Amino acid sequence: MYNYWRNLQKSACRRSETQEENERNFISDLNNLFDIAHGNALEIIKIEEDRKFLLSQREPGRRGCLMGIDMKLAKREVRVLLRVIEQENRRVKAHHSLEIDDNFMDSSEESSGTEDISDQPGPSSNIAQSSLEENINAQIELRMGIVRGRKCLLIPKIMAVLDRFHISQRSADFILEAVAESLGHNIDELAINRNTIQRYRKDFRKTKATRIKELFKENEPSFVCVHWDSKLVPALNVRGLKSERLPIIVACKDEEKLLGVPKLENSSGKEQAMVVWKVLKDWGLEDKAQILCSDTTSSNAGRINGAITFLELYADREMTYFPCRHHIYELVLRSVYEYELNEVDF
Repeated sequence: MYNYWRNLQKSACRRSETQEENERNFISDLNNLFDIAHGNALEIIKIEEDRKFLLSQREPGRRGCLMGIDMKLAKREVRVLLRVIEQENRRVKAHHSLEIDDNFMDSSEESSGTEDISDQPGPSSNIAQSSLEENINAQIELRMGIVRGRKCLLIPKIMAVLDRFHISQRSADFILEAVAESLGHNIDELAINRNTIQRYRKDFRKTKATRIKELFKENEPSFVCVHWDSKLVPALNVRGLKSERLPIIVACKDEEKLLGVPKLENSSGKEQAMVVWKVLKDWGLEDKAQILCSDTTSSNAGRINGAITFLELYADREMTYFPCRHHIYELVLRSVYEYELNEVDF
């Protein structure tokens, strides 16, 4: 049988009728090859149906097959299905009871009023909406037999500290629970979980960013100098990798302001110009940008594909270009070392 198979392999590329017939015969012989039944199986088998099945399996093509049911697995699947249906029925019943509950809105307002947040300024509108959603979820969980804390201690100062020291949601959950318990609070009554922390941190960052823009626009300068320089920094989503980001700074007189550090898809001049222009429009400074400052690489100072050329095209006017003095100093210092030492290591 093995030699027959090896001979078929040697002529596998041929698609003649003889070759195809030989392959069909080999497959048929292979299907009929194995018979692991007992030598006296027909004498041992007492059930006539099993005897007929064995004989049919010994025929060419092996008619019939075994289609037994795993009873343990079937019972387990039925139990899982019943459990899912029961949970869904409880959820539907809880939602239905909430709709017909006349006093539900009053209880929601009272619970949101007793929520301990803080007197400090924060994302009031977003937190109020989040509080209403939390109250609805709490009522549903209460009717379903699930008890969760609703008292919130997440104030803007805590959010700022978590962001300042780069503490993750999971670590913040453990830290806040330990601190609250050490101060004598019942952590079962507190709304401390990763989802709540993430939502409050997101609202805090959004509110803080909006406030920073408002303060900047109150003393908005008449013109600004835009400075950018791409840098390779560690990626936020993949450990060990680096991504290219573009810090964008505007300066006027003795004041500087970091507008953003957006991510770059590539280092081309057009890509950098698009990112810089988008940030300027976001801050409302597209008409105030009069001076451009960057290093003198071709991606920035190129006559055709440089970022400065594209920025002037987007603004539809000419701008003053100040080459970055730090980069100029590097070029001068490099030339001095090359002239004096005939070699340079930086």
